[in-house]
Amino acid sequence: MESIVATLLSSFRRVPPAAIPAVLDCILTSTAASPSSFFHRLLDEFPHISKDAAHKGEQMDSEWRNSVATYVAAISHFVKKSGPHDMHIFVCSIWIPLLKSIYPCDRELYSMRFQVCFLIL
Repeated sequence: MESIVATLLSSFRRVPPAAIPAVLDCILTSTAASPSSFFHRLLDEFPHISKDAAHKGEQMDSEWRNSVATYVAAISHFVKKSGPHDMHIFVCSIWIPLLKSIYPCDRELYSMRFQVCFLIL
């Protein structure tokens, strides 16, 4: 599963967030892993992603923005398939800290919050 997660993380820079549900459903179908196990593996990567966000600040390129949006879309998709406990972890551990780290002038990432809300619902 480690190699699948590593490949998935590296693909986030190239895959648009809207395509993530189909990609993840294919991965889930072809593996024996549960959505919750993928969720927790991706959750382990959040400190690295948030550290990069803090380091890049307002100078994030579009590829990095796409990577963050796709990461959040992937986490959201797994949350929908996992259950309410993972939803609580998502909101407290990822969503709120991510919103705090987004600069208000960064409209692309700031508008992502609405897209994620629709992905979760």
